[in-house]
Amino acid sequence: MFTSARRFVPALAGLAVVGGTVLVRDYRSWRRLGDGGVPANPLGYVIVTLLRIVKREPFSGRPYETMCGDAFDGSWLASLPPRRGTRPSIDPHPIPQRQVDQFGTDEIVAQTQKVFDAVVAASDNLAYAPSGFETRHDAVTLVGSALNHEVARRTRGEIAHIHPSDGSMHMVFSPSDATEVLRAGWGERHGLAGFGRLPLTYLMIYAPRDADELAVVQCLLDAAVSYMNQQK
Repeated sequence: MFTSARRFVPALAGLAVVGGTVLVRDYRSWRRLGDGGVPANPLGYVIVTLLRIVKREPFSGRPYETMCGDAFDGSWLASLPPRRGTRPSIDPHPIPQRQVDQFGTDEIVAQTQKVFDAVVAASDNLAYAPSGFETRHDAVTLVGSALNHEVARRTRGEIAHIHPSDGSMHMVFSPSDATEVLRAGWGERHGLAGFGRLPLTYLMIYAPRDADELAVVQCLLDAAVSYMNQQK
């Protein structure tokens, strides 16, 4: 019996080596995404790995069917033109949620930041504040007594932020507008949307690749602000 057991030892050792190699590669891949949301260390990696189990489907508008038409729902987006080409590839780790291809140029990322800056400067109800979701980036945030509905209170006023590493963004939309964004292919639902403080309409917006796509991002940000900044 002991002889038979000893025969398994090399095989088990080999599996351990292979498994350890895969784990190290996956950890390094996750770290290359940059900081955001969880500690950038092995503990954060364990948390993210466990969260992969509960990630939700990102493209269907079906979760919003019962939400459309509620007291604060509205449509601030006219029919969006379809985004050109295929969707970008998204890293499988849910935090931080990042693109791995189809990036814009550094100039487009800089112009995206200017779009955000202009929106904040145009409203007394908006300011930059540290993102409660990304934790390492500033977000367009409602200030003062502008938190007039449950979603705005749930996010503590956070509306949108940019990820400097890839040029993508996260924004919070009305159910109707979230449905339209998904339909037209400009973004996808965060895999953990609906859990904790993340509202179900918390979407990743893909990085703009040119001036035309940047103009769409401007429309998307305006729609997100209009939804969250309602004064009813």
